[in-house]
Amino acid sequence: MQLSVGMGGGLTYLEAAPPDAPGDLPLVVALHGRGASAEDLAPLALESGAPWRWVFPNARLQLDLGGWEGYAWYDLDAPDRDIPASRRAIEGLLGDLWARLGIGPGRTALLGFSQGGVMTLDVGLRAAVRFAGLVVLSGYLATVDGVEAALPRAAHQRLLIVHGEDDPLVAVSRARATRQQLVAAGLRPEYHELPIGHEITGEVLALVVRFLEGGFAAG
Repeated sequence: MQLSVGMGGGLTYLEAAPPDAPGDLPLVVALHGRGASAEDLAPLALESGAPWRWVFPNARLQLDLGGWEGYAWYDLDAPDRDIPASRRAIEGLLGDLWARLGIGPGRTALLGFSQGGVMTLDVGLRAAVRFAGLVVLSGYLATVDGVEAALPRAAHQRLLIVHGEDDPLVAVSRARATRQQLVAAGLRPEYHELPIGHEITGEVLALVVRFLEGGFAAG
């Protein structure tokens, strides 16, 4: 994989792609969790073994974590304020990437871990377009800014949710409630609970790769 840096939608990012990759290569935009950065998920590009283009943006808000700096998509105490602004930034990033690469949502997947999973649902389910897939790892649906009204329009969106039964940071009950709300709105997410914590294991990654392969093949 060849690494480069860029900026889109006001967000800095790391990009990983095979050398001399064509622009129409399937694109995975991977959103990290609270307190992390682009580097946190970047190993997925190699570990997945998939010949895709990966983009790992740094979130919009910078955090001082007492010795190192991380990023967040929203303040835990102000999701209604921050999530819409981060949504607009991610939408801007996607628009810039699509214009540069000459592809669209049908060749693009959104993947998010923890807060990144929250943003994946918020952006992906509101979109007027359909992505090749949405992947939510250790995340949940944040019911802010009228997202409930958008859910029925996303009934045909491919969606994978994976959550740890022993997650100490985002309780599995939040994933179950998210699944219930999405199903009630007409969506049919692929849903997995695993005996893990707040993490991405090899088993999780295998589920992700299989799911995305199916989405990119269909697109």
